[in-house]
Amino acid sequence: MSRFGTRRMLAVAASALVVFQFLSLGLAGWSFGNGDAALANAPGNDAFQSVWARTDKPVFDGLAIRSWLWGPVANSGVLREPYAESPDGMRDVQYFDKSRMEITHPEALNDGVWYVTNGLLVNELVSGAMQTGDARFEEGEPASVNVAGDPDDTSGPTYATFGPLRAYGPLPDGGIVTQRLSR
Repeated sequence: MSRFGTRRMLAVAASALVVFQFLSLGLAGWSFGNGDAALANAPGNDAFQSVWARTDKPVFDGLAIRSWLWGPVANSGVLREPYAESPDGMRDVQYFDKSRMEITHPEALNDGVWYVTNGLLVNELVSGAMQTGDARFEEGEPASVNVAGDPDDTSGPTYATFGPLRAYGPLPDGGIVTQRLSR
């Protein structure tokens, strides 16, 4: 596995650990009403902070009743990862529970909407192909990390479990789901 694949696996493992720790706290000591709870890692720059504040801060503050888009905490600081079309061949990324924020083109106008993009992290974990440029991919192995549940669960599906399923077409409209999935 390449050093970038290893870094990705470590980021996923760290994400799972943070989620486990967050859930094991039972939210004790967290105050979602007044926003005074500290994030494990805050969004790492003004652009990431702005996107998180617009989308997930209302959930954090208890003002929106919906799922997180990114998650309550960042699981890493800002990292530099290879991307061919970025200046110096590197882009800024930050990992969250649900996704990854990216600034691929820092020279672009920060319009507050498209400047920060969200990566195709799940696609990369399922396929093993890490995108390192607009049309460049570094081939690796699909992630053998559990999609959900306990990290030591040996029966739940991993991201790699879903790889072969990508070749199947959708069920017909109105079709009844009778398939089962196991690791």
